[in-house]
Amino acid sequence: MKKNYTCIYIAVCLLMSLMLSAQEVENVATTGLLNPVGVAIKDNDLFISSVGNMSIRKKDLSETSTTATTEYLPNLSFGVYLAMRGNDLYIPMLANNKVVKIDVTDPSAVLTDVVVNVVQPVGIAFRNNEMYITSRNQLKIVKVDLTQSNPTPVDVVTQISGSLVDAVAFKGDELYFTHSGSVSKINVTDPIPTIEEVLMDVGALHIVFDGDIMYVSQTGDNTVSRVDTSQSTPVPFPFLTLPQTPWGMVLDGNNLYITEQTGGRVVRFDLNTLGVDEASARKFTYYPNPTKDYIQIAGLETNTPFTLTDQHGREIKKGKLASIDKLDLSTVANGVYFLKLDNYEVKKIIKY
Repeated sequence: MKKNYTCIYIAVCLLMSLMLSAQEVENVATTGLLNPVGVAIKDNDLFISSVGNMSIRKKDLSETSTTATTEYLPNLSFGVYLAMRGNDLYIPMLANNKVVKIDVTDPSAVLTDVVVNVVQPVGIAFRNNEMYITSRNQLKIVKVDLTQSNPTPVDVVTQISGSLVDAVAFKGDELYFTHSGSVSKINVTDPIPTIEEVLMDVGALHIVFDGDIMYVSQTGDNTVSRVDTSQSTPVPFPFLTLPQTPWGMVLDGNNLYITEQTGGRVVRFDLNTLGVDEASARKFTYYPNPTKDYIQIAGLETNTPFTLTDQHGREIKKGKLASIDKLDLSTVANGVYFLKLDNYEVKKIIKY
């Protein structure tokens, strides 16, 4: 049965105190970029797909005195999300229906085709010797065996909901992907993978993982959020606002690099500066749920502030609760709501 998840506006209301301004990021690459989308890193070199001038640009991160980039690969027709595998930079060529690669450590290296006949490839991810590729308008994900000299794409999952399939990333055997602003996942070890919804209608575009934590760029609200995917009901917690369309991301240690597509730049954010972890939020008791008229609360500190929001982030009720208290929902319309108490975990409430 499908789960009903909150949209991005819920996360904004639940964790606004964590939101950081764009001044918290460091501008690392600007000059030479036009509509940057994908980004990948190899040692001190940052590779950026600059789709506006149809090229791959490179930034030497050891050169801290300048934000200028240099042209690395010219005349590329819409290379989208980039990925590194060993010394090879993989580039999905959306307009050419193929994925190419180049050894970035070899000055004399040239582009070679990895796989052809993949319609509008956008996102790529690796698992062992297999490469998984999103086929954007075909609404499917395919895979190829990289040990083969001329691999044939094999369908992994088809008929994905929405109008577009974009980014893809692995967490163990689970393959997460974005599609029309939502995030879903499959287990690639299943004989017939079943799509499971993770986040619905949150404006998600690109995703990267650090353990159980998924970072999501959300272009609709110009935010970057953090999601603990180990939770039974994952909720996006925005921690960064970037006003010029955050797009592709790559994680390097504690540094998260993010392209701003309309801003023509790449910024770096130090994840060590995040001060509050939603996974460490304190627990409390609440029942019954679903409920018809009230929720009994226990285990709180006295006078704990609370906010109740609907699925669209609209504030329904707010106030303070005692250590043992009752939250009256008798006048609230039937539906799904989210209860946030300061420094406590978020709870989904169903009123019927």
